[in-house]
Amino acid sequence: AFLATGLRGLGAQEACRTDTLTARYPAAGVGAQLRQVLVLPATVNAPSPTIATLVRYLHVPTRATVILHDIGLEAGAPLDSLAVQESVRRLRLSGLFADVVVMGARCGTDGVDLTYRTRDAWSLRLDARLGRSESRFAASDLNLLGTGRAAGIQTDDFDDRRAVTISYSDPWLLNTAFQGAASLRLYGDGQGVTWSVRTRPLTPLDRWR
Repeated sequence: AFLATGLRGLGAQEACRTDTLTARYPAAGVGAQLRQVLVLPATVNAPSPTIATLVRYLHVPTRATVILHDIGLEAGAPLDSLAVQESVRRLRLSGLFADVVVMGARCGTDGVDLTYRTRDAWSLRLDARLGRSESRFAASDLNLLGTGRAAGIQTDDFDDRRAVTISYSDPWLLNTAFQGAASLRLYGDGQGVTWSVRTRPLTPLDRWR
């Protein structure tokens, strides 16, 4: 993942690529007003047209609203280079993306426009194990319908018993700053339920929500 900036000079849109961990925003852009934040999500990169067709059926591109949640920048605020880097770190940490690029542009004395280009990582997971005494089959999607939520189902057979587990997690529970997860485990003679709610990891740059 790279940070691409085009903020050097008035009216300039030249771009340079540097690693986001060491990126330094051009002085001309720091402190300028953030005019708008644009998001351009792209689906999983496919090596051939045939696979690209298959990808369209199996993977829904991440929704722009999901990406904006993690970016956390608002139009009208002063541009903070550390906040931009932190937004890229959060996008990386989500595990939803194979690539994240930020492009900044400033024309004249107007504010700065930021464009985030993301490319999804493959989110479908399958797992099958066969053995004499136990076996397992699991299927999950870590980015269900492009919402950033995860859902999965797993069956386990062991000692002539079968257990079915259905799980779900939401990184923005009910559109709040909380994360939520739940799982239902079904047995032939009973069931079990587990759930959790916790706050999302915060940084010194985050406002209290």
